[in-house]
Amino acid sequence: MGRSWGRQPFERPGVMSAPRGSRSRGARSWQWRDWRDVRPPHQQALPAREGVLAFTRTGGLVCVVNLSPAPAALPPYERLLLSSGPLDADGGLPTDTAVWLRT
Repeated sequence: MGRSWGRQPFERPGVMSAPRGSRSRGARSWQWRDWRDVRPPHQQALPAREGVLAFTRTGGLVCVVNLSPAPAALPPYERLLLSSGPLDADGGLPTDTAVWLRT
């Protein structure tokens, strides 16, 4: 069996994979559920197609992340605040790119 080409994370006490520790309160799956249940009320998910994560925050901030294989349309916005990469020629959000917008 060959060696892994990437570095493997070190073992941390109390951190388990979801299958092994799914019933443990400290497991990653529980951490996600805890965050989901206590996220601030001033954050709201926006409708988006499969593979695109979009949410709004108070103050007119919108975050859109495109994890799909095709470019995604952006909601109407006043200003592009931050982008992890350039927008495509049509102003769409390329795959594996995230933006913060002011609406």
